[in-house]
Amino acid sequence: MISTQVASSIFRNNVAEEALEPDGGTMSNSGKGSAVRVTDGVLDVHDSIFEDNTQYKQGAIYTWDTLNISLTNCTFADNEATDGRGGAACFEADRSTMDRTSLQLRDCTFRGNEAKDEGGALYTLRIRNVNISNCLFEDNDSENDHGGGAYVQRPQDDADGNDLTVGSRLDVRDTTFRANKAKESGGGLYALQVSNVTIDNCLFEDNDAEDKGGGLYVLPYVQHAFSDVRVLRTVVQSNTAAKNGGGA
Repeated sequence: MISTQVASSIFRNNVAEEALEPDGGTMSNSGKGSAVRVTDGVLDVHDSIFEDNTQYKQGAIYTWDTLNISLTNCTFADNEATDGRGGAACFEADRSTMDRTSLQLRDCTFRGNEAKDEGGALYTLRIRNVNISNCLFEDNDSENDHGGGAYVQRPQDDADGNDLTVGSRLDVRDTTFRANKAKESGGGLYALQVSNVTIDNCLFEDNDAEDKGGGLYVLPYVQHAFSDVRVLRTVVQSNTAAKNGGGA
């Protein structure tokens, strides 16, 4: 297994542009990971800064099928996905590997990042265990979609028949979501079809959604017998939503 480590580094003003095929169509997998792109293996990033990076599609940091991802004490500021998801960071996995994947975010700051689609700062797809602790998501924007601060999804379509064979989990602890915006739902946080969600000792403040869930929006896995959503010791205040659930 390949291990990639990034430490005490600065990534600033990097660009991943759209690449075109000879017939004029967009080249597959172009425009992803303006600062760092990793496929497979393990990724450990700590004590680093990602600032003013721009990508056509996903993430200043982008991973595909990377089994274990750890980001510690990193700052993501003013990064942008001009026509895609995850303005600062995007982590995705295939169906064949998703049940072996994990993401750890500790002591990280996401400020002023933008994405045209889901996840103004952070976007994850098919990551089985997502753990976010002692982080700050502030002034991030999903211009046309869900999850101004963060977007986490385990697609229901990945189920074998009616049941996902292995449950997914999102744990968010000691984290602040402040002044993030989403064109659709989940101004601060949007979690879709994740079977177990725990939000503990967090603050959701001054976030805005033009649809539902100004502070946060959680829609668990459809098989409710396997779903558990807990919000503990958390303050949700001064958030707004144009339709339902100004706070959550």
